Amino acid sequence: MNCSAIDPSVIERELFGEYDQDSSKPVKSGLFDEAFSGSIFLDEVTDLPLGVQLRLLDHLKERTIQMNEQREFNPVRIIAATSKNLEKAIHEGSFNIDLYYALNRITIQIPSLRNRKADIPEIAVQLLKKLNQEFGMNVGEISDEAMNRLQRYEWPGNVRELENVLSRAMIYIGPGSSIIQVEDIRRSLFTNEVKTTEEILPEKSTLASVMDDYERSVLEKALDEHNGNKSLTANRLGISLRSLYYKLEKFKLI
Repeated sequence: MNCSAIDPSVIERELFGEYDQDSSKPVKSGLFDEAFSGSIFLDEVTDLPLGVQLRLLDHLKERTIQMNEQREFNPVRIIAATSKNLEKAIHEGSFNIDLYYALNRITIQIPSLRNRKADIPEIAVQLLKKLNQEFGMNVGEISDEAMNRLQRYEWPGNVRELENVLSRAMIYIGPGSSIIQVEDIRRSLFTNEVKTTEEILPEKSTLASVMDDYERSVLEKALDEHNGNKSLTANRLGISLRSLYYKLEKFKLI
């Protein structure tokens, strides 16, 4: 269950079900009923309302929940994940500290995607399989040039953003094509890159490297806007054609 994608007013019912106030008979089963001896994955657990956090804490501590009568739940493994800083959420009062310790038995810290870009090809292949099933498409490959483009991006939104970019690229590909090309990735990344340049400073970066990355990004977008026409691109950027060719050679764009 993605806790950030469900209306806070119905999350409690989704988790614990709904029961008749007079007879305590189930009206709607919840995830704890359905996941008998299985697992519940709570994604973005920091978005659970505080009242639901307390009720979840009661379950973890007592394995029961208070309705009109005390009712015991089946044993369930709970896996929780969040992209937010849990310690900060506790400090701000938006996440219950006792629930934090109850959930924090075993912790797995997943590095940001920008710090493990070598994993992008394998992750992208798995995401393509998932998206093909969702869209009813048969996109089976990402070109080497397109993959290199993905690996140069800084991914402030991590794997979720990668999935979003790939889904848009699948929409952009030509009819009958089963390969995502670099042009599809460039179009999908356009708005993301502007945000990345403004908000994300890559690790171990210098001012010169950041400026180079931004300049390369502007050149790529200008070329894309003018379908690779060098004269129109130079005019759009307000530089000479000679300067444009120098920059394109510098960034290996030709």
